[in-house]
Amino acid sequence: MKKISILASLLTGSYMLVSFAAHSQSFEASDKPKGATSSIENKATERGEITPAGSSLPENSNAVKTFKSLFGDVPSVIWTKIDRKHDRAYFVNDGITVRAGFNQKGKLMYTFRYYTEEHLPKDILLRIMQSYPCRNIFGIVEVNVAGKTAYLVDLEDKRSWLKIKVLEDEITEQSLMLKR
Repeated sequence: MKKISILASLLTGSYMLVSFAAHSQSFEASDKPKGATSSIENKATERGEITPAGSSLPENSNAVKTFKSLFGDVPSVIWTKIDRKHDRAYFVNDGITVRAGFNQKGKLMYTFRYYTEEHLPKDILLRIMQSYPCRNIFGIVEVNVAGKTAYLVDLEDKRSWLKIKVLEDEITEQSLMLKR
């Protein structure tokens, strides 16, 4: 029961953050003009939290071992330090942007995967299309925590955006925003 409440808290607390990130363009290091970084990246770099692609790996070798066993040799991984006990890896693989969090022992705590409709599992896509036939999928964030997977999906039509959460066999409407 505790794992379910932790999952619910994480999904609820981070929904706005991941929804914003879902609308953000994914990038690769080669896509950015030289010198173009976000204010978050600038601050994190100043504090020594971002390890630029191609430089040394984080001190937590357990996280690196787990990362390689789960994701293989992914090019251009950006490692950040969340706090003293947690590391996060950012990377793009096959058009999917992934953020993976690891604890001090190197255990994978969560993943956020940002992608478009073609990567969504067919059963989830079918359920969404049957429930919302007049809306288009605008963005998706797949959240994996404690063995559970939730899909945070932004839908749109001519008048509005609708945020829904698909968790197990349930679709929950999170928010509706009208277009101007």
